[in-house]
Amino acid sequence: MATSDRRTPARDMPTFSIRLEPDLRRRLEEAAFKAERSLGREISIRLWQSLETPTSALTMDQPTAGKDPAIHDGEPVTAAQRELIRRFAVLPFEQQMALLVLLRGFPPTR
Repeated sequence: MATSDRRTPARDMPTFSIRLEPDLRRRLEEAAFKAERSLGREISIRLWQSLETPTSALTMDQPTAGKDPAIHDGEPVTAAQRELIRRFAVLPFEQQMALLVLLRGFPPTR
């Protein structure tokens, strides 16, 4: 996130208005609150991350149309899996990517 680390004072940035779905806005506000950031800063960080992330990494989080995102391989997500997702979501982007690289070396055992 090298480019976004060079912060421009808010008063020097142009404003930009967008329409957000209520659920998306709520989730962004929750994430911003947990990270102790403003909503605008949270959105800015996430946009920078999306531009610096390979496309293949971005698509793995997107639910397939018509499928419940809480379902994996036809099975409900367990409480432990939800806890892992929750903890992963609050990690800084660099740590998330490092963890994914590490986990890719360990195939799931079922």
